[in-house]
Formats: sequence, C-alpha cells, structure tokens
Amino acid sequence: ENGEWEANWAKYEEARDTVLPLLQQLDAANRECLLPGMADGQGAVVLSAAAADDAWCEFMPAADAQLPLPTLALVYGVSDAGLVKEAASEYTAVIQQVIDIAHEKNPDEVPPLKIPPPEKSVLASGTLYAYELPGEWGASERVAPNAVLSDSVLVLSVLPELGERLAAGSQPLVDGPAAEFDRPLVAASHFKFAKFLQTLDPWIDYGIKAAIANASEEEGAGAVAMIGMVKPQLDQLLEVLQTMHAYTGVTYREEDAWVTHAEMRLIDLEE
Repeated sequence: ENGEWEANWAKYEEARDTVLPLLQQLDAANRECLLPGMADGQGAVVLSAAAADDAWCEFMPAADAQLPLPTLALVYGVSDAGLVKEAASEYTAVIQQVIDIAHEKNPDEVPPLKIPPPEKSVLASGTLYAYELPGEWGASERVAPNAVLSDSVLVLSVLPELGERLAAGSQPLVDGPAAEFDRPLVAASHFKFAKFLQTLDPWIDYGIKAAIANASEEEGAGAVAMIGMVKPQLDQLLEVLQTMHAYTGVTYREEDAWVTHAEMRLIDLEE
C-alpha cells in the first residue's frame, strides 16, 4: 500500500509541477491584462437569428427556404484594447503549452499541433480576428470563431458578420422599458419569444422533408401519414405560443431606491 501511495504522490507532484506554472500564467494574464483592459465593467449576451442561408453545412441538402441560424454573441465594454490583446496572446500561449505537453506525454494519441495566427481584417467598427474552421468539417464559409475588438468594445461569436454588426454600436431594436435609452440602467434584458419561435418554422419543415427523403419507401408512406396528422397541430401550437410576443426587464437606481421594471407583452391571435 505504501508503494502505491508513493506512486500516486509522485504522479500528483509531476502534475502539480506541470499545471501550476500554467495556472500562474493565466492568473497573471487576468490580473494584469484582462481585468484592467475590461475595467469598463459592462457586458451583454446577445442571441440573434438575423443570418440565414439555405445550407449551413456542405453535408446538408439545400433547403427550399432560408434557414435562420440562432447565434450567441458575447459583448464586453473595453477600457484598454492593448491590454485585452495581451491577455488573448497569453491565453493562446497557455493553450499551446497544454497541447505541447499532451503531445509529449501521449504522442500516439495527441498529434502535434501549432495554433495558427487568426486571420486579421480591419473593419470600420474595429479589427476582426477570425479562425477558419477545418475544411473537413464542411461548415459554411460564413461560420468562423472570431473576435471583433475596438477601442470601446469586444465581441465574441462564431459569425463574423454578427460580430461586425454588434461592434458597430447600432441602437438595438427593442421596445418596452429597455427602449428608454436615456435612462442609466444597471441591467436590462429583452427577448422576443415570437421571433424565436418563427425561426423554428423553416427548420421544422426542413427536418420533416429530410426525414421523408431518407426513409425507405414503406417507412416514407407511414411518415407522410403521421406528419399529415401532427404537423397542423404543431403549427397551431407554435401560433398560440407566439401570443407571448416579448419580455423586457430593467433595473435602475432612482434616488435611494433600486427599481426593477418588467413587462411581458401579449398579442391576441388574429381571427
């Protein structure tokens, strides 16, 4: 038992001596670069489905209608763009070291890999840094993990066109309390339920057609009959759910009080 304990302790010490310097490097990057670079303290999470295409992957048969792609983006206020770039360089260096260590310890399982520099493009709204996805993944050329950095904002997403649009700083199309742009806010949220459900419609139709196309002749006949019964009910359900048009919530300071104002907007079905 003592021999096993000593062997496990030796493995722990080896792992500690490898991992601890990397954690210290990340800690320094956070304290000395990232946090001062984002001292502005503002941030947002954006879900957008403005981008659409008839196929988002070369392995997908082209759709009859445009398929909107719901895409998340993270937006941060920037106080010092130079420090943010330094932090990104440090993170990349740490990831490269992790890959190198993993390859050194398991050369048969982990191939050697060098992280390439991102493709850099100068935009009116800032500088775009994007990584092209491997061709064998078959992803659309419009999809690329990217960051758009300016003197005042950082946007992270997988659609460069979305990052460029958000970095441009255009006023969001919202309604309700969040549309009072002159009021200083501590927090704000806005979600359009109806718009989100509308993005599902073309994907549902696309999935149904793909399932029928891939089914055998016998299965296809049964699938068509089943869809003929279920699809109208599903369409009706989605239509009813769209009565929940949008939700908006804000929090702000009013003299000595904190105020939270939320609004759920409901719209009657058309007769």
